[in-house]
Amino acid sequence: MTSTQSDFHHSLDRLIATNRKKQREQFQYRNIYSPTDFARAFCTVSCDAGRMTGKTEFIRRNSTDRDAIITLNEDGLSAKFADCRAKIATARTFHRLAMQAFLTVYVDDASYVFQVADRDELIALFAKGYKTTFVFLG
Repeated sequence: MTSTQSDFHHSLDRLIATNRKKQREQFQYRNIYSPTDFARAFCTVSCDAGRMTGKTEFIRRNSTDRDAIITLNEDGLSAKFADCRAKIATARTFHRLAMQAFLTVYVDDASYVFQVADRDELIALFAKGYKTTFVFLG
């Protein structure tokens, strides 16, 4: 991993931690928000720092079996995320994960994924229990 990628990973870790802290602070107001609106307002981290900054690698290193990864398509999917324990779907197949709850939903190459999938629909599908964090990278 390069120094730039390491810096980016550290920054992302801090952004996600800050977002989760904000979620906890705002949890008392959940009664005035639907789960979807709460997720849109308090549970999303969106970040792009250019190509080859380690976004996919960050997802690979940080995803757990309590997470989901959404990527653009099947191309290279097995190579990119073969060692991940997270549930993996594409921009066209993420609906199949709808019955499950996740701690974090990572969207790799989000600017491309959201040309195929609707961002608000994805959030609405996975915003359960006011606890899911959405991380949109790229």
